[in-house]
Amino acid sequence: MTKLLKWSVIFFIALLLVYNIDFHSFFYYLFHFRPIGLLLTLLAVFLSEVVVAYRWYFLNEKKMSFKSAFEAVMLSFFFNIFTPAKIGDLSKVYYLEKKESQHPIYTLSLTIVERFYDVIILGTLFAISLFFYFTQNMFLAFGLLILFLGLFFYLITNSKLTLALIKHIPIKKVKILLYLVYKAVRARFRTHKFMTLFLLSVAVWIGYYFANYVFFLFATNLDLTFWQIFVVSTITFVVSAVPITPGSIGTFQAAMVFSLSWYGVPKEEALAVSIILHVLDNIPTLIVGFYLLGTKNFLWERENAAKKL
Repeated sequence: MTKLLKWSVIFFIALLLVYNIDFHSFFYYLFHFRPIGLLLTLLAVFLSEVVVAYRWYFLNEKKMSFKSAFEAVMLSFFFNIFTPAKIGDLSKVYYLEKKESQHPIYTLSLTIVERFYDVIILGTLFAISLFFYFTQNMFLAFGLLILFLGLFFYLITNSKLTLALIKHIPIKKVKILLYLVYKAVRARFRTHKFMTLFLLSVAVWIGYYFANYVFFLFATNLDLTFWQIFVVSTITFVVSAVPITPGSIGTFQAAMVFSLSWYGVPKEEALAVSIILHVLDNIPTLIVGFYLLGTKNFLWERENAAKKL
């Protein structure tokens, strides 16, 4: 029943994307991007992934080489392309257990901490995007962003206040999860490391947005403002995070087409833009992922052992 519902949603999204579309215009837009912009976007995407890898390296308290951290992150990105609900993150557990003998529970706990920071920051950015869309006041929106991020850092470093707030959460499972995540982080990091992790998480999202800005400014012919690109990117990031389809295929396109329509972008051009950007986002991951699968023999040890038996 769950699979039927999932495929029904995927079919509906695909139907929605191609409904009443002029395919002649769509293919025209699809093959009229600026090559230099595409190359710059690929570079920006790769650099953003390097920042994610460094955050993972720091989160592990630099107990492994940066190379191992980078490989673990890229492998998780690779499997997330083909699996829904970010299941690919579990590949970090397997990879680091094999290569670094890192305990699976330790890796999993750090993955939860990483996701926790991402959810908080993306949630804040989503609220800012909605605020700007309805008010069109970029100074207030920017001020609200600084306020929210400052409040988050204050809460995460103030144990008594944070634990008091968690205690009053009505949903028991959410309360327990947040308590365990917070205690795990507090047990491992002091205040200055909290600050570094917080800033690295902000840098991760700056990297994601920067790649989108490079794409819209140098690869497309769209005339969008700074805040319009910010709103479109945020809506796309939020919808893509919903665990419906593998690699956010379809949801990424639907969110971008929908949000670009707010600024008068034709559906055909918006769909072409969303497809090309999504492909560019995945090219570095696919290259590194296939390279790792082809060169890291220990990834296949369990399978080979099973064949021998």
